Amino acid sequence: MTVGEQSFKLHVNHLLNKIQAPVHRQLTVEVLVAIATLFRDNATLHIDDTLSTDALIEHAVRISWQKSHPEANKNYEEDEMLAWHNFYHLPPHKAANCYLDALIHLLDNNNKQILQKKEAEYDISG
Repeated sequence: MTVGEQSFKLHVNHLLNKIQAPVHRQLTVEVLVAIATLFRDNATLHIDDTLSTDALIEHAVRISWQKSHPEANKNYEEDEMLAWHNFYHLPPHKAANCYLDALIHLLDNNNKQILQKKEAEYDISG
C-alpha cells in the first residue's frame, strides 16, 4: 500500500468514525462498497460533480419503498419512518441494488444509458 493509499484509508476511517449512529455508519460503508464495485467494474462511468452518500442513501430508501409499496407513492412522507426501518433490515446485496437504482436516478442521461446497459449484466447480489 502506498503512502497516499494509507493516508486515504485513514481519512475515510476518520470520516466514518464521525458518524454517530452505527446504523447510518453501516449504510454509508455499504453505499461506498457498492459505488466502488460499480466504478471498478465500469471504467467508462464518471461523475463530474460531488456525490453525497447521504443523498444516495435517502434516494435508495425512497426508491426501495416506492417499488415495494406502489400504493404509498403519494404519501411517502407519512411512511418515511417505516421505509427507513424496512431499509435497515434489507440484506446488504439488496441494499446495494437499491443504491444502484438511486445512482441511476441521480445521474444525467449520458451516464444513465451506460448504467442501464450495464445493469442487465451487473449483479451485486454477492
